[in-house]
Amino acid sequence: MKKIALTALATGLLISGLANNSLAIPLSYTESYNPGINYLMNATTTGQHKTHTWTFDITDNTGWNIPGQIFGNGTIALVVEDDRGPGDGAEKATFTFDTGTGLTNQNINDQAWSGFFTVDASAFADGLISATLTATDGDFYFRSANLSVKSNYNTTDTQPVPEPSTLLLLGAGLGVLSFWGKKKNR
Repeated sequence: MKKIALTALATGLLISGLANNSLAIPLSYTESYNPGINYLMNATTTGQHKTHTWTFDITDNTGWNIPGQIFGNGTIALVVEDDRGPGDGAEKATFTFDTGTGLTNQNINDQAWSGFFTVDASAFADGLISATLTATDGDFYFRSANLSVKSNYNTTDTQPVPEPSTLLLLGAGLGVLSFWGKKKNR
């Protein structure tokens, strides 16, 4: 009966020690897009930009695509500004990206308007997020767009990092097995 109890204890400690791993500090990725200081979006005037498309690329960040890397949802912060010219109050925009629609003909009349949009984690499989901003009415400046996302691995280690308690459990399990093996050989 003692053998069974010691074997069960050692096995339990070993399994706990091997299974109790925690992940390293999350890795943050950010990508900023700035079309230019005076990038005017205009829904009607010829020669102005009605639609603007760009791609966020986080693959050039350190640590990108570590095996087993798991991403959480990301956020896009879009910043536009009213041009404070004739026809103010009529500014509207549509904003779309790979996994969703941020705005649909949304009124953006504030002098410094910003919106935050959630990007589904599935969009980060290839590290590229396509985005499109369209002026649907009026005119405004497109100031910037910023993408932020986190994953659960760090840049130096592709394996889970064991906690000190994990090592203690693993050591205790090995110690019990060693003690049991020496006692059995006597």
